[in-house]
Amino acid sequence: MKWIKAVKPLKTILAAGLMIIGLEVSGQQGSAPEKNTEQGTGTSQISDERLKKFVDVYKKLAPTRQQAEAKMIDAIEKQGITAERFTEIASAQQSNTQANSGTPEEMKKFNAAAKDVSDIQKEFQPKIEKIMTDEGMKPQEFEQIVIAYQTDSQVQQKIQALLKTQ
Repeated sequence: MKWIKAVKPLKTILAAGLMIIGLEVSGQQGSAPEKNTEQGTGTSQISDERLKKFVDVYKKLAPTRQQAEAKMIDAIEKQGITAERFTEIASAQQSNTQANSGTPEEMKKFNAAAKDVSDIQKEFQPKIEKIMTDEGMKPQEFEQIVIAYQTDSQVQQKIQALLKTQ
């Protein structure tokens, strides 16, 4: 599916946004999500300074990210599919499973929504990248820290602590 390739760069930003939303919720509850640390990037490879920069960049991205997410959700729902179902179908397609793939009618709506999401991605990607680079972080570095957050509990704990203190 060609839309997956077009949406992939924004997927990282949205995943980061959703990851941080989950992080803030779990941080408010006082516990970090449990993740496997065996395959993590490790805090020894990411300096505290870079983690602080990540949190700063994330905070600067928040208004743009929220605007993009709202616009995407609206575009998806205008096609007659919920954002949750859109995500389920996208995940099923990316993992090549039939479990959550849609009916022919859902797939028609999904494909139309995916085109709209891709167009929105094209609109917001330069803005997001400019904010990152203006703040001194390359998009690839941001993505690496997101992956480290997802796989390393020490990185999670440090980022949560930084979010609470900054």
